[in-house]
Amino acid sequence: MKLTVILQPKDGFLNGHRQTAFSINLNNISYNISIEQLGQRKIIVETNGGEQQDVFYVYYSLESLLMLFDGQFYPVVRALDNDTDITKSWIKRCLPNRISADFLLGTANKMVDYDDVLNQSVLDCWIKISEELDICYNMVLYCLSDVKMPKDMQCAFMVESYKGLCELIHARCPTFALPLSSKGKLELKAALTAVIDTYGSYVFSDEYTNNKDTFIQILVNTRNRIAHIKNKQGKTYLNREENILYIIKLFLLYRIVLFDLLGMQENLYKKNANAYVKILNNQPAMQTFLKKLV
Repeated sequence: MKLTVILQPKDGFLNGHRQTAFSINLNNISYNISIEQLGQRKIIVETNGGEQQDVFYVYYSLESLLMLFDGQFYPVVRALDNDTDITKSWIKRCLPNRISADFLLGTANKMVDYDDVLNQSVLDCWIKISEELDICYNMVLYCLSDVKMPKDMQCAFMVESYKGLCELIHARCPTFALPLSSKGKLELKAALTAVIDTYGSYVFSDEYTNNKDTFIQILVNTRNRIAHIKNKQGKTYLNREENILYIIKLFLLYRIVLFDLLGMQENLYKKNANAYVKILNNQPAMQTFLKKLV
């Protein structure tokens, strides 16, 4: 079977001529993968042994990995099952969490070029990580999607996802100690602090400089709005545009953690990450929020 999927940003074309090809073996079946980009991005997954559902699984795994690099899902403009056009059914079957929200669109959100890092080993590692994350990562994707959900709810779930991320880091890097409470529980505030301290010093440097403890507590209070009644939530939480900005920032850090777990060198993405943080920190809503922390 040969699956061909062509993608293109809804706001234009992809820059640069890029291509890569490799094979991956899953359950003793080999899949040949090729990606070529010139304006559009063409992805081909081909096998002589797998069933259609297996080929689709490989493609969706690859697509979600590319989303980490690009910071967004690109819309499908054409899909072929061998030589049969399946575009309409493919788009109809697409889950809402694979349609990126408008606030993710644009080149500033891109952290790395896929042809600089993508190979069999990285995809194989990502498949194992995504299976381990299970529904936790699907929840993250819904926080980043175009679903008709209030942004404060999406931000609350994004904050909540850091408990699972903290557990993943510990499972993959035993030297990263889980910050358990005296009762042996992983509390959200401790998980956020541990992940940011370890991986996000430059992503949240302004927040930490102004008031680290207040900032972390605001994130926790934001999450508590979906977990507790009003008088148990905490008085200060993210408002309006702040929710969007921190969905973006928290996802950026989430990606940085996953890049590290995938074995990617920091020099491949840190320059772009720093530039993106600077853009976000210069937003009027962010400037107003940072002043609240002082």
